[in-house]
Amino acid sequence: MFYRNAVVQDVKGMVATHYAAVRSISLDVYSLEVLSSWSPTPNRERVEKLSRVIRTAKTHCIIAEVPKFGITGFAIFDMDYRVLEALYVNPVYSGKGLGSNLLFRIEEHAITLGIETLYLKASINAVSFYRGKGYIGVRESSQELGDGQYMASMSMEKQFHGSL
Repeated sequence: MFYRNAVVQDVKGMVATHYAAVRSISLDVYSLEVLSSWSPTPNRERVEKLSRVIRTAKTHCIIAEVPKFGITGFAIFDMDYRVLEALYVNPVYSGKGLGSNLLFRIEEHAITLGIETLYLKASINAVSFYRGKGYIGVRESSQELGDGQYMASMSMEKQFHGSL
């Protein structure tokens, strides 16, 4: 397993990882309609949209990769707004520390930029993961999805005091 900054050539693998991660979420947490809106079937439009994100100077994106498997996870950090926009792990690699390592790398980067607070909107299924990493729930919220539908989420934040 190794980690590196994402490049545009990684986007198809990132979209596939996102799709696999979202579609592995229990229907007890979100309806199929929400999951389908959150991560529609991979297509050119999704690849092009994520490619634009990768090219944006204000975005820091890290991927995790396994030789012969490909991209196993990724994280996207909006440096201007101090927001973790995305963190996804292929379910085949879930529970192996991959998400923790991606998050740690984003947090390290934020600290080097002098950022004191990192924000995110956690999906309901991910709230306990972030709480375990020191994030506190600020308020229940919702996340607008690509088709205008909304899903329940939790606005969270973590304050840094010089180091992790």
